[in-house]
Amino acid sequence: MRIAILNHVNALNLGDASLIYATLDLLAESVNPHKISILSFNPRYDIEDLELPQNVEILPSPAREAPSISEKIRVIADMALFFSWSISSRFGVDILHYSSGYRKAVAEALKEADLVLIRGGDTLTDIYGVKSIILNLSNILLPLLLRKRTLTLGNTIGPFNTKIWKIVISCFLRKLDYIVVRDEYSRKLLVEMGVGSSKVRFLPDVAFALPFKQLELPSLVRLVPSQLCIGVIPSALALKFLSRKPKGGDYAGYMEVFSKVIDYVIDKYSATVLLIPHVLYWRTDDRKIARDIYENVSNKDKVCLLY
Repeated sequence: MRIAILNHVNALNLGDASLIYATLDLLAESVNPHKISILSFNPRYDIEDLELPQNVEILPSPAREAPSISEKIRVIADMALFFSWSISSRFGVDILHYSSGYRKAVAEALKEADLVLIRGGDTLTDIYGVKSIILNLSNILLPLLLRKRTLTLGNTIGPFNTKIWKIVISCFLRKLDYIVVRDEYSRKLLVEMGVGSSKVRFLPDVAFALPFKQLELPSLVRLVPSQLCIGVIPSALALKFLSRKPKGGDYAGYMEVFSKVIDYVIDKYSATVLLIPHVLYWRTDDRKIARDIYENVSNKDKVCLLY
């Protein structure tokens, strides 16, 4: 059995990495496929940072991140090529038969896949912008055009700011064989969107199936058994979506509230607070906002920034 996993972002998002590791463990225990191909938005980071079994390969997704103009042109060309190929293949014409390099490898992975998994996460929403939702929907459309058995695993659906994207996403999801969501809100929303309840299932995030690992904290963190230790995971998306005016901007207000909450729990409960970056990707690096929060708190002796 061969499986293709689509819609993976990159290993520098620790949530994405956890989802991939948990999904691979689940597949190994349940169906033990002889080969798994992960089509990644950022294959360079995944090849460098993910520790994978020998039967797992990382390939560039036709719809992927494109930091430069030349790469954007290449991605647009790849998307047009692979969509043309997926349509022509239905009529017995393989326009990628004589291709080479990563295009040939991606085509083989999709063509030979017995099952396609759409990686879970929070990407089936319009709050991250048009580019993000187009990339994610492209990774759903491609296996559907190839008539592959396709399911999503561990998704959050929505929220939606515009009705049109809600309708578009519902049209795509109705075509899937199975949809596994990680929260009850998403399950109920899908039913409201007209997706048949028989193909929708709720399952807690597969990342929770990973074994817990005891980490060694920095020596400056002095934990007292009888006192609270609170982990805080700030998101650098605040840097993207909130105004950063010098004074009185949304970001400044966000920093003030976040810092006051941390100081409050320290004063109220004598807690130790750990600031834990979740995404280390250069475009949305949580370490930046974690440092800003740390600089704004008063009780710095009770706050530790984990890198």
